[in-house]
Amino acid sequence: MKSGLHLGQTTPVVLAKNPPLGAREFAALMETFVPFASPLHVAVAVSGGPDSMALVFCVKRWLDEKTEVGSITAFIVDHDLRDASAAEAEQVRKTLMKIGIPAEILRWQHAPVTARLHETARTARRRLLTEACRRRAIPDLLLAHHSDDQAETILMRLAKGSGVDGRTHSAPASRSCA
Repeated sequence: MKSGLHLGQTTPVVLAKNPPLGAREFAALMETFVPFASPLHVAVAVSGGPDSMALVFCVKRWLDEKTEVGSITAFIVDHDLRDASAAEAEQVRKTLMKIGIPAEILRWQHAPVTARLHETARTARRRLLTEACRRRAIPDLLLAHHSDDQAETILMRLAKGSGVDGRTHSAPASRSCA
């Protein structure tokens, strides 16, 4: 992938502290991440949680209102860690399809995870998303995180003994997925 975009707490999209984001504000925010590839085709990682569902709905509206033709694909990762995960992923896929967003479930096939579950799952999720984007020639991947995710990132880094470096949150944008 050419780029990976990561909307974080440094953007004006912290709903607990700010009023709801309108279409015009979202469009202005997205323009800060330009240039996107042309023709415009973006992927959105969707967990089914409120942050990623809000992002995918906003991206669809943004693309629908743009003068240039653009498309979106949603990727849903089924970590296969709970009995209900496949059904939950399918429900998210159906919800997205109903509103015209093509969606694909990426299933993590793995042996039992006995240690470092969150880290192992996060690494697998990134790999699955990157591979899916490359397979479909989608250069831009959007990820959503809310302020609780940001706090968790800081705490996990501090718990690992990262010191001052651990006090930083996830970057609002990254071009490191090339």
